[in-house]
Amino acid sequence: MSDSSEPVRPAPRSVIMPLTVAGGLFMEGLDSTIIATSLPQMARSLEVSPTYLSLAITSYLLSLAVFTPISGWLADRFGGRRLYCFAIAAFTVSSALCALSPNLEFLVATRILQGVAGALMAPVARLILLRSFPKSDYIKATNYMVMPALIGPMAGPVVGGFITEYFSWRWIFLINIPIGIASIHLILRLVQEVPARRPPPFDFPGFVIVGAGFAMAQFWLECVGRNIIAVSAQIVLFAGSVAAFFGYRQYARGHPNPALDLKLFSIPSFSISVLWGSVARMGIGASPFLLPLLFQVGFGFDPFHAGILMFVSTSGAFFMRVGFSRVIRIWGLRRVLVLNSAILAVMLPGFILFHAATSHWLLVSYVFLFGFMRSIQFLSLSLLSYADLTVETISKGTSIFTVGQRLSMGAGVAVAGGLLTIFASGNAKIMETDFHPVFAILGLFELIALWGFWRLHPMAGREITGA
Repeated sequence: MSDSSEPVRPAPRSVIMPLTVAGGLFMEGLDSTIIATSLPQMARSLEVSPTYLSLAITSYLLSLAVFTPISGWLADRFGGRRLYCFAIAAFTVSSALCALSPNLEFLVATRILQGVAGALMAPVARLILLRSFPKSDYIKATNYMVMPALIGPMAGPVVGGFITEYFSWRWIFLINIPIGIASIHLILRLVQEVPARRPPPFDFPGFVIVGAGFAMAQFWLECVGRNIIAVSAQIVLFAGSVAAFFGYRQYARGHPNPALDLKLFSIPSFSISVLWGSVARMGIGASPFLLPLLFQVGFGFDPFHAGILMFVSTSGAFFMRVGFSRVIRIWGLRRVLVLNSAILAVMLPGFILFHAATSHWLLVSYVFLFGFMRSIQFLSLSLLSYADLTVETISKGTSIFTVGQRLSMGAGVAVAGGLLTIFASGNAKIMETDFHPVFAILGLFELIALWGFWRLHPMAGREITGA
């Protein structure tokens, strides 16, 4: 038989290398959801209210957001493989420190370290593939890399619930140690360093100004309604964040290559996707924090049971991808965002109707549908952000969108935690009814975002969606 009749098989490198790189992304994705179902047990161990554990989530998201813009520059400066191994090592060490946390303050500090390391992983992993494969093989390689990265967040709630129920919450962090060691070993063996041109100087002053503004704003949100610091200190934080943002706005106007290029907000579709999209993400972004608490503290479910329900939600997000492109082509981004915002504005308060005695099949179906609709919102906003960006601006736009995405989700968790603390303040412990006004208020965020999406041009994103 001639060679031409042999089936064409992908080169092993196009499979092995992306899967190797995906090890770090799997660990980071797993950690992004594994903590949610462990919050009540962590709160008892650390002797704090479960609502204060929102700090462990928002501190992680904040450091993810702040250090994302510098990741590409660091990869060019020190090498993608070297930086990626360093990020995995730092993530592994900080995970071990998280497991040793004696109190909330120590846990928050180590979660910040985790976030810094996590911020370097995804952008650097993509850069490694871009530099290691020709454009014709990049999509194939990316698909292999993305699969483990998608499995991590899906498995996180179930793994976290199982470990917490049958072992200890500290093991949800310790399992990162063997994963991290194996990932570094395989990367050093199978991934080669690809030389890159020395990058231009990074805007460190702008990076510090805007990072300080984000940090103060996030901590201020965490303090509202809770006696973490004095009211006078909260006022200082708020004023400091506003001053930092206005100062950065003036600074960026006169800088040729600012850390975050605010000129991109002159593009209507990009501006709406970041600003109004952030409002939408504050509502639905709080659900990974709020739902596990509702299931365990409100309904009395065990961590494993709550983890299975959260897995159902992430499964809905996974299955949504099957027909998403067709829906977008038929309806267009504007109609999808407006209609989906209206649905989510109803579904968030809809959790008020559920109780511990509610049929499990009804609850599972509702959680699945909510995860499905929530993912539509996230992907639609992502598409909208790229709709009118050029080849020259797409990198800067990606940084701004990623920062906005992570900050708004952290802000949503902070707002939900603060509201729950306020509504539960008169009780000896958090009650199921304390969650009801929180879900109702989060639904209002989706209604507000709907008004912003309504302002989109009917043909917005047509080139990227084919609608």
